Amino acid sequence: MSFFNFESQFTFYGQYHSNKVNVICHVVCVPLIYWSALVLSMNVGLLTTTEVFGNVYLPAVVSLAYSLFYIYLEPVAGLMYTPILGGIAYHATNFYQTSPQANNIAIAIHIFAWICQFYTHAFHEKRAPALLDNIAQALLFAPFFVFFEIIFQLGYRPSFKRRLQNNIGKAITIYRRQLKNQGKKARS
Repeated sequence: MSFFNFESQFTFYGQYHSNKVNVICHVVCVPLIYWSALVLSMNVGLLTTTEVFGNVYLPAVVSLAYSLFYIYLEPVAGLMYTPILGGIAYHATNFYQTSPQANNIAIAIHIFAWICQFYTHAFHEKRAPALLDNIAQALLFAPFFVFFEIIFQLGYRPSFKRRLQNNIGKAITIYRRQLKNQGKKARS
């Protein structure tokens, strides 16, 4: 799997997210995890102050890095997602600075969202999360995958969506075949 190839990234991540309940859970929980992680990252404090950008905090740097990666992978969707990531970073920063309970709230949301995702993987997807196979890929790609789930539903690049779904279907078939073969070997 090429790290900078959108189709291979989406296919890898997508094969762990073919159940509708699990996908809906991710559409809700991944942004909550991202937001709460950014709130908690504010504990690092001020990174720098610049004339152009003013005070620079970690949420802005993280969101910029994610945006640049997403723009590289898929320029149009990456550019569409950039202001959303920026808005999440702005809100996380503002929330931390104005809410006395910011850390407690962010921790509670973070834990709740992870539990929900593990639950839907176990009981709906019936497959371990992608992060158990490739944690860096899963943490970096999850927000973009969720964004694509939404824009695909809104009609973004339908032929591209079909091609990706076909790739995911093939990957799931290979996975299930491997599981079946492992079961046969274990019984031998």
